[in-house]
Amino acid sequence: MVVSLSLFFLNLHTSYGASISDKKLKVQTIAKGLSSPTSMTFIDNKNIVVLEKNTGKVRLISNGLLKPNPILTVSVNTDSERGLLGAAAYKFAGSGKTFVFLYYTEEQEIGQK
Repeated sequence: MVVSLSLFFLNLHTSYGASISDKKLKVQTIAKGLSSPTSMTFIDNKNIVVLEKNTGKVRLISNGLLKPNPILTVSVNTDSERGLLGAAAYKFAGSGKTFVFLYYTEEQEIGQK
């Protein structure tokens, strides 16, 4: 199953050479311990969903802390540019429900098409 929505990047870290020319902005690490983070989406002002490309893990940063266990793990194909790649959140007005949509390449058994 492939659902395409949006892509954001996480893991801004100064050791990777990130630099900013606007002095009003700063680079700040918001979580450590993630494996190949590819995308994030904000659920509200306290919760961020973060994706790990090769592990298929959907992680939660809540109140600034990375939760130790994934909230979901999907089986992903990691060949080349495949994997767990994108996430978007949509809050339905009036219902209080927020839905998170994932974009990933599903692992396929040999012989299946």
